[in-house]
Amino acid sequence: MNSMLEKIPDGILSPQAERYFGTLLEQLNDKYDHLIEGFSILDADMRRLEARMDRLEVRIEHLETRMDLVEIELKEIRTELKLCVRRDEFSALEKRVGEIEKVLAG
Repeated sequence: MNSMLEKIPDGILSPQAERYFGTLLEQLNDKYDHLIEGFSILDADMRRLEARMDRLEVRIEHLETRMDLVEIELKEIRTELKLCVRRDEFSALEKRVGEIEKVLAG
């Protein structure tokens, strides 16, 4: 019989009650085992999710670094573009230089 029932002094429970409680304790033990197994599965799943989250955090940090670099490059490009002459301004300057060259050439 079950070890818990063995602790009960003889004669307190009828044979039918002993069988009933023995069956009940076995069922409880089975449910407890299933519960422990379920927790083990959940623990393994949580560990896998934590590992995936760690990898995602590393990837996000890498992307943030790359975005910071892109932002710096964009600022540099904007600064350079502000210093550049627009096409229409360049066209007008080229035309004026051409007219000055004609006058100087005589």
